[in-house]
Amino acid sequence: MAFLLKCSSKSSETIYQFQLTNSGLLDMVGRVENSEPNSEDAILFRWEFDEVGGKSTLIATPDQHTPLSSSQFSGLAVIARIEAFIQAGVFFKAAQWINYKFQPDTLFFAWLKAMLGPEICRELYFSFHLGSLREKGDTLLNTSQLIDGPILDMEEEVNKWLSNCLGLHTVVAGFGYRQQRFELTKNGDVQLRIAAGDNIVTQHEFHNRYTPAIAIL
Repeated sequence: MAFLLKCSSKSSETIYQFQLTNSGLLDMVGRVENSEPNSEDAILFRWEFDEVGGKSTLIATPDQHTPLSSSQFSGLAVIARIEAFIQAGVFFKAAQWINYKFQPDTLFFAWLKAMLGPEICRELYFSFHLGSLREKGDTLLNTSQLIDGPILDMEEEVNKWLSNCLGLHTVVAGFGYRQQRFELTKNGDVQLRIAAGDNIVTQHEFHNRYTPAIAIL
């Protein structure tokens, strides 16, 4: 009894295979290369993530007769959304979902680490650490489970990571302050003037006594 979770974006596609055992447990087989659904395959569900332009499809192979439990289905749905964020390069948002949608001791969390690999896991961990702001005070962050072993000198490790990372995905302050600057009233409805993919001009406010972060100009 097999399932395929097909995650795709504008530039890439990844397919994972899961197996439902005779006892009803869901097990991850691994990544599948160049797998196309057959006409006999059943499409169980499709997710479309408009905010990142990704989509995922959950496929059951013909020998599937037992439905997934609600926890198994919801776990795969969360994995699909995290995969969509990662493929779009929105690492901080992916890390947020890992932090709040998974428990560290769940089987799905272990699968996610195996799917992403150690390099992506480190990217997610440091992206969340640098952009979490007040969330850093939370105890037992799931993102800390993404890396093997404790980090003794966080400042040194962060600097090392920053010097080697290809891009930084973190929080930008300023969208909530004077929010009306980004709003437009059209046909009586309030809409944002900016959308995903729009260019913005920013400035690092070192002397801002409230939030010494990045402001929107």
